[in-house]
Amino acid sequence: MTAIWKKTTLIGLAVAMAATSGIAFAQSGSDPAQDEPAVVEEGTDAGAGEGRRGQRMARMMERLDTDGSGDISAEEFGSRRLERLREADADGDGTLSVEEITAMMEQRRAERREARILRRFDIDGNGTITIEEQELQQEKRFALLDRDNDGALQADEMPRREMRGQGPRGRMGPHGGGMGWQGR
Repeated sequence: MTAIWKKTTLIGLAVAMAATSGIAFAQSGSDPAQDEPAVVEEGTDAGAGEGRRGQRMARMMERLDTDGSGDISAEEFGSRRLERLREADADGDGTLSVEEITAMMEQRRAERREARILRRFDIDGNGTITIEEQELQQEKRFALLDRDNDGALQADEMPRREMRGQGPRGRMGPHGGGMGWQGR
């Protein structure tokens, strides 16, 4: 095995691990004798201000805590990532090539894209997208916008869509300048 091939494989493995881990794990400073996990009831203020981050952390804990103990063991912590890497080793030689890692990343990207499409367009949640359910959804959306129920939308009934970070007059406020993601 050449040094260049080893280096390429190690770099690819590092990229794959970084791309697949995405896990932030922090210990709280709470009493270690406390066995019960913190439970946040819906509708309470606990965790307020965390928003999506708090929800992501709760989902991550649920996903990683495979035995339901309320904490994550070392085996639970790395098992999902290691399993994905084992699955990516297509030829079973115990070494991940850049091609195997790339294939794994593309497969995961496609799976996430498929799930997003189904969440958005599969209205009844049965795993298929039909023209009929899209037509019904479109009718409902139109009815919500048609505030005067005249069967037609006027300009004042149309939704205003302002992109994040942009003001009502267009790019980055009234003057259109500023730094941002618009390629400036």
